[in-house]
Amino acid sequence: MSANVKNTENICNITITTSEVFDIDLTSLCPDKIRQKLKRDFLNQVQSRWFQQHYNLLAYLSTKFNNTTLIEVGTFRGLGALALSYNKTNKVISYDIQNLREINNTDNIEFRIKNIYDDAELILDCPFIFFDAGTYEFDDPDAGKFEKEFYNFLTANKYKGIVLYDDIYLSKEISNFWKNIKQPKHDLSKVGHMYSRGVEQNSKRKFFTKCGSGLIDFSGNVNIVDDCQQP
Repeated sequence: MSANVKNTENICNITITTSEVFDIDLTSLCPDKIRQKLKRDFLNQVQSRWFQQHYNLLAYLSTKFNNTTLIEVGTFRGLGALALSYNKTNKVISYDIQNLREINNTDNIEFRIKNIYDDAELILDCPFIFFDAGTYEFDDPDAGKFEKEFYNFLTANKYKGIVLYDDIYLSKEISNFWKNIKQPKHDLSKVGHMYSRGVEQNSKRKFFTKCGSGLIDFSGNVNIVDDCQQP
């Protein structure tokens, strides 16, 4: 799959300082209309950073770009797009093939229910993409398929931005995909989506699942300053 892209020189020359991720205050993005459970999930940054979601990281990354379009692949409830909307100079476009979101459009978010490849030129021309649209069911034959397909699409079209993949350790297939990536990559799990809590349906026993946040630097110009102390 290829696309005719006018601007393929989306060179990202940015520095990510891990200690600054937790300085982001997400409360400004939580209007009263977001129901309480969503608000608790979104503001889950207290007590243990190991069980942090990736919302602080997404909001922080949005500050590294100005006056441009940021893309999310996989809307679900819409909280990832909400975090990406932190920097109001940018526009966020979030894609899904079904409407499951629990928030409405904000001033700088547009939700699109469509195949992302229908907007191939737009996607390839944006400097940052957040990918959160994988399949992780146990023994699912399609596990990792979309991640690889999207990565191959970007590679084939010489994409020059950066991509943050969610859940890079959630299954063997996804872990192998992440391991085999050839471009410069950075594991940002400790300031992103490190673990998630879960409860077994039958026993009600609580468990923890390693998720992970991985940044692929197609631009070759991302500098990581890892000065965040382990929690």
